[in-house]
Amino acid sequence: MEAMEEGGGEGGFGGVVALIRELQNAHRHLVRSNRELEEALAVQSDEDFEQALEENKEVIARQVGRIQELILSLPPHARTEFEAWVTTNTTSPSPATPSSTSTTTSTASPTAPATKAEEEDGLFI
Repeated sequence: MEAMEEGGGEGGFGGVVALIRELQNAHRHLVRSNRELEEALAVQSDEDFEQALEENKEVIARQVGRIQELILSLPPHARTEFEAWVTTNTTSPSPATPSSTSTTTSTASPTAPATKAEEEDGLFI
């Protein structure tokens, strides 16, 4: 029964899980891009880089909110896979993770932290 639900069968949520993972991947790459922009700006000021950095921060905030909404739309048993991501990437507690208090924006994947190789070889969207 669970395989059918996760696979997107009638009443399933497989499409939502796939969308969450896709958004998390895009989030990870955007965070990495911001890190690279910050490193470049530390060496030399660049108005275009500064603008891109600020725009990316806004996109990241929207991504995190959308991912949280999608996670909360899942049945409780399906949310557990994503609880670590929510904890790592949010600034306030959510119903999915009542004890989350972290304020960092990380590149963590839904099941384990991304390695440098995963970040470089990941799927670009």
